[in-house]
Amino acid sequence: PLSALDKENEAVLLVTGIASTRKLKQDLSQFTASLEEINFPDHHNFVQKDIEHIEKVFSQLSAKKKIILVTEKDAVRLQQLPFVSHLLKENLYYLPIQVDFLDNKAAEFNQKIYDYVKNNKRNR
Repeated sequence: PLSALDKENEAVLLVTGIASTRKLKQDLSQFTASLEEINFPDHHNFVQKDIEHIEKVFSQLSAKKKIILVTEKDAVRLQQLPFVSHLLKENLYYLPIQVDFLDNKAAEFNQKIYDYVKNNKRNR
C-alpha cells in the first residue's frame, strides 16, 4: 500500500500513459515528498527507447529508497515487453484500477449492458 512508503526518504518515479495526471499526483503527494514524473500520451505503446529513458531518470533519483509507480493498465503493457530490464521490474509497482459509479448507478449500468447484448446478439 502507498501508506508503506517512507514519505520523507523514499522517492517515487510516476510513469503514466494516461490523459491527465493532475488528480493522481495530488493524491500521491500525501505519501511522498519526492515525486518525479514521466508522462506519455494516453494509450501509449512503450518502445525500447521509452524504457531506456525511464531507467535513466530512475537511476538519477538521489534517494536511497525509490520505486517506479505505474497504473495497472501500463503495468500490463510493460510486463509483456521483452526489453524491460530486471532493474525496472524489481522496482516496479502499480496502482490497481477501481471503477466506482456515481450516484450508485452500477445496477442501472449493468442492466443497460444486459439489455444491449440481449437485443443485439446474433443467431448462430
